[in-house]
Amino acid sequence: MKKMKNIWLTVGIILTLLIGSVNCAYAQYILAGQHSESNYYYHIIPDATRTGPYDHGQPRPPAIYEIDINGDYYYEFYLCAYGYWSNGGSSAWITINSHNKHNYQIAVGKIDTCFRNNYYNLYFMAKSFRAMDTIGNNLFWTHVAPRYSNDTSLLLTYRSYSIDSGVCFPDDFDNDSLGNYIGVRITSPTDTVYGWIKVTNIDFLTFTIQEFAFGKKITGMDEYSNGIEIYPIPTINTVTIETPLADHGLAVYNQYGIEIMKRTSIARKAQIDLTGWASGVYFFKFFRDKSVVVKKIVKN
Repeated sequence: MKKMKNIWLTVGIILTLLIGSVNCAYAQYILAGQHSESNYYYHIIPDATRTGPYDHGQPRPPAIYEIDINGDYYYEFYLCAYGYWSNGGSSAWITINSHNKHNYQIAVGKIDTCFRNNYYNLYFMAKSFRAMDTIGNNLFWTHVAPRYSNDTSLLLTYRSYSIDSGVCFPDDFDNDSLGNYIGVRITSPTDTVYGWIKVTNIDFLTFTIQEFAFGKKITGMDEYSNGIEIYPIPTINTVTIETPLADHGLAVYNQYGIEIMKRTSIARKAQIDLTGWASGVYFFKFFRDKSVVVKKIVKN
């Protein structure tokens, strides 16, 4: 009896540890369209619209928008639009892609049963989230990569026609007038962190990116930090800016997306005089090389 009790006690301890480790690794989620001050949030001002080429003969480079989902100065994801036509057919597609097929993952909506492109090997459609949908571990997350690339790619929409295989017009990524969201995540052995990207105006070879957010880390992963500080918030007349590296450019936009100030380079510690500016919300957009960070302040 005592031996059986010890066995059940051991089993209970193991189950507790396993459940604890699962909760530790996958306790996170994020709601589409929602973010808090603890999240990394980027509001694109103005909205970024891209239209891909539709070529006959020599193809042009695709239209691409890169996304640094967590503010660590590296692009983890990008959207891409590209098309071509010939006398025997045509193809046009918009994809969401990740630069690392193992750690940067995208939520899958469905397996496509129509489009078959042996070069790109794109068989999966990205899942379309509506506002307040839960983005978490219960979804299907892709590790699949195209045959000739290290990237993971999922289709948002496409049109395909050929004399041999006919026409493919799939159920496209939902195009809600209020916006749709792509679910993304970054994994590590000890933690999984979720984010979303808001896209609108998905039409043939055109897409618009409006904003994106990335969830707060729980454990295991180092805290991502862009290292840029701006204070005090709120302020009356002056803000102080501190950056970890020199040679950041700065553009400031008001709450209507109008650029009101731009500097090609600022010191690692600088003061910006807001005297004469109207009260309200302002967005400070810092850029260095290909990295962009946006901070929001309030002027009283």
